[in-house]
Amino acid sequence: MSSSFDNPHYTRFHLRATAAPDVLPRCLDLLAKRNMVPAYWHSEITTAQMLDIEFHLDDTDAHLESYLAECLRRIINVETVVTSRAVARRQA
Repeated sequence: MSSSFDNPHYTRFHLRATAAPDVLPRCLDLLAKRNMVPAYWHSEITTAQMLDIEFHLDDTDAHLESYLAECLRRIINVETVVTSRAVARRQA
């Protein structure tokens, strides 16, 4: 299985949400319904009791990136969604 660090092009999603039990499953459900598995996923609760989530999806075009970001913004308790297209650094 490859990761976003093996693939030179990926989209990074960064979400900030209220730390509620239903946020993570709703985010994952959005991806699972589209048969997508994040190449990278990290989530943690900050000292301000906010949930920070970052995940990477390989080979997403600009339209899909925009659509997924809008769907994530509609999830209850999600406050912000920021996306960026990235080119991973190749290790020698």
